[in-house]
Amino acid sequence: MGGHVVSDLSAGGEQVRLLVHEEPRNMVPRPGVELVTGDVRDAEAIERAMTGCRAVVHIAGAAGLNATDGARMRSINVGGTLVVAASARRHGAHMVHMSSASAVGLVRDRLVDETCTAELPRHPYPRSKRAGERAVLEEAARGLSAVILNPGAVLATGGAAANTWSGMATAVRRGAFPLAPPGGFGFVARQTLVAGVRAAVDGAGGTTAERYLLVDENLSHRDLIERIAARVGMRAPRGTAPASLLGAACAVGRVTGPSASGLLHPDNLPFLTWRVTYDGSRARRILGVPHTPIDHAIDELTAQEAA
Repeated sequence: MGGHVVSDLSAGGEQVRLLVHEEPRNMVPRPGVELVTGDVRDAEAIERAMTGCRAVVHIAGAAGLNATDGARMRSINVGGTLVVAASARRHGAHMVHMSSASAVGLVRDRLVDETCTAELPRHPYPRSKRAGERAVLEEAARGLSAVILNPGAVLATGGAAANTWSGMATAVRRGAFPLAPPGGFGFVARQTLVAGVRAAVDGAGGTTAERYLLVDENLSHRDLIERIAARVGMRAPRGTAPASLLGAACAVGRVTGPSASGLLHPDNLPFLTWRVTYDGSRARRILGVPHTPIDHAIDELTAQEAA
């Protein structure tokens, strides 16, 4: 996600200072992009990086469906956000905070919009992201200028395949889904995501930390897997796994390999079995983001995987 945002902002003429945990090996320097190393939880590093900036786009976070990684998620998604928001307020920088659609709500059988206040399931990811939003709101009450963006699942190339949707095409080609999970989610394409960030940086969306859902299309997991399978020449799932079967697998932990162990965890059942849908119309209306056909994003993913 971060790489696409940096490319878009720098291509638009912005001078970008990029905070990285460690400098990437063999990275080709980009005009207008300055690298600064540091940890998002380190107040001194953030203060150095924030100096002279008119806006900060806070994307750094611990993502994924590994429910056993709660301590790290809370440390980065809450602790890091507290540090960035406080520094942005002190420096008078406008903050664009990248949260998640899941932080708005995970609710079945209704279209979720930015006003949702439903209690979240136990999974640490949406809970830590919502707590991060509260940190931004607290600083906004002290004078921070901020906007909160809540993207759905980002179908874009790049990032660590284990923690992002960028590895989905490879997983489908590998035959990882003989049966599809019965749930579904809201998905967003790269073009919509970067347009939302750019609009928020330029002042759209206000200054009082209002939410904006970035969602292009709501899909069942089976529909997404079938669309990918058709592009990579693989057989579509034979059907949908019963929720009760996934629940039993999560309960007894009958899985092999560390990544599967992280996925088939009882706290992940809402992501796997609930059909959650989101309303992205407010961002299109107020931020002016496009409605990108999600098939365009799937085309990019599968082309990257085949390269």
